[in-house]
Amino acid sequence: MKECCCCSLRSGCVWVGSWNVIVGIAAIVFGAVGLSVTGVGDGAQWFAGGGISLIVSGCWNLFLGGLVIHGVRNKRTGMLLVWIIFAAIRLTLLTVLCLFAIVTVASLVTPPTPVTPPTPVTPPTPVGADVRAVLEQVKTYLLPMLFGLLVLVFCDIIMTAVSVMTVIIHRCNLLKTAPPPVPTGPLTDQQIQQLALQAARRRG
Repeated sequence: MKECCCCSLRSGCVWVGSWNVIVGIAAIVFGAVGLSVTGVGDGAQWFAGGGISLIVSGCWNLFLGGLVIHGVRNKRTGMLLVWIIFAAIRLTLLTVLCLFAIVTVASLVTPPTPVTPPTPVTPPTPVGADVRAVLEQVKTYLLPMLFGLLVLVFCDIIMTAVSVMTVIIHRCNLLKTAPPPVPTGPLTDQQIQQLALQAARRRG
C-alpha cells in the first residue's frame, strides 16, 4: 500500500511532520505571550505557568515533526519509530482524557439522587440555597466547556490515529524496499550466488 485517498503515504507523512512543526511554532508563540503577562497575583502566575508549558510542548512538537520529515526524506526508519512510540503514548493519554470528560459530563447532566433530609432542629438558613445556586451557575458554564473539550479531544484522537497508521504503513514500506546489508569480510560462495541472483533480478 503506497497511496491512500489520492495521496502518497510519503506525502502524508511529510504533512504529519509539517503539522507538528506548525503546532509547535504556534504553541511557542502563545507561550511567549503568556510569559509576557506581568502583574501580581494568581492570574499572572497562572499565565506564566501556562506559557512555560506551551513553550516546552511546542519545542517537543518541533523535535518530533523534524524527526518525521527528516526520516521520510532520508528513509530513516528509526526516526519514524521514535515518532510512532510517542504518538502512541499521546493517543493513550488522549483516550484517558476523553473518558474522563465523558464521565464528568455524565455526572453533571445526571441529577443526583435526592436524599431525605433529617428533621431540622433549627429553622433552615439560606446558606444551603446559596450554595445550590452557585453550583447551578457553575454547571451552566462548565457543561459547554466540557462538551467543547470533548469534541476537540475526540477530533485529536481521530487525527492522531490516522497519522500513526500513515507513518506505520510508510515505515513498513521502507523496510520492505530497503537494500540488503552489505556483507563485510571475505564472501562465501553462497553469498556470491545470492548477490548474482539479486543483480540479475534488478537487471530483469
